[in-house]
Amino acid sequence: MAYCGILDGLYEINGNPVDMSRLDEGIIVAGDEEFDAEDMINDEDKLAFFCETALRTKEDLLREIDSLIGKIAKESETNPKHSQAFYDRYTELVFRFREKVRKNAFPKELEDWWRYEYEVRESGIILYLSHIRSLRISRDDSIDEDKDTTFELLHIKARLLTVEDYAQAYGVTVTTVRQWIRRGKLRSAMKVGSEWRIPELAEVGSRGYRWAQYNRKELLTDLPDAYAFFNDYDYVVIDQNEDRKDLFDVTFGKRIHDFLAWDSEEEMYRANYKDVQMDQKEKEKFELYLISNPLVEAEETVLESRDY
Repeated sequence: MAYCGILDGLYEINGNPVDMSRLDEGIIVAGDEEFDAEDMINDEDKLAFFCETALRTKEDLLREIDSLIGKIAKESETNPKHSQAFYDRYTELVFRFREKVRKNAFPKELEDWWRYEYEVRESGIILYLSHIRSLRISRDDSIDEDKDTTFELLHIKARLLTVEDYAQAYGVTVTTVRQWIRRGKLRSAMKVGSEWRIPELAEVGSRGYRWAQYNRKELLTDLPDAYAFFNDYDYVVIDQNEDRKDLFDVTFGKRIHDFLAWDSEEEMYRANYKDVQMDQKEKEKFELYLISNPLVEAEETVLESRDY
């Protein structure tokens, strides 16, 4: 359905019947003229589409949450991607989210171009209120939007488990859990004093190393000397080398706000990135430092996100 079906009711332009045979090219023909199909979608059409698809009332939210609960149940029964322990805790967290939404007061309906969004992460579920400044609908039904304002409304946090509780819940040994943390497989684990706490939705993925990103929130005063330069960057990405699995490619990077400030891509890369290679032992030591440091935050896995 090109352009989300918005143009289905367009029958004539300037008194001439519309020919939609070239709509897959983004072209509408009327009489002897050709028109860009996107230009035929006006602001009223976009707003109507937005109001029809966005979560704009408490009832919309509750229906969407019920749909998510059903989706989790179906996936766990028909094509499980996770363990049953994960699905049990995921479902319980979503029910807690639903109950919080049910008990809270919301406007009867949001004003134009405002919507509710939620995101499920390993650490919990966050409900946002967002405003969309502009919207573009392409012929392949993809949506490009410019979001200019977002507020956090609710945050239902996943429970934090001890290493022992996590091991029991997921049917493994305490030693295995500690190895997973050391090897960077449970990146959302956090140090509380001398003990580890693990969000209940954190789960070890497929075999092998999955790339990771860690974001520096503040100046780090205890960095290993070899990596003191991390304070000059905003984040670090770790990935296993494709040719040699015993090596890891590590990239330190800055957040770039103006890509036009450099004359070339090479100049931009030199100014904003630094590449380092580590062996397995060195990588594990550095990554364990990142995971255990409260001033460093791992980029979390997003389990479910709802915009439209």
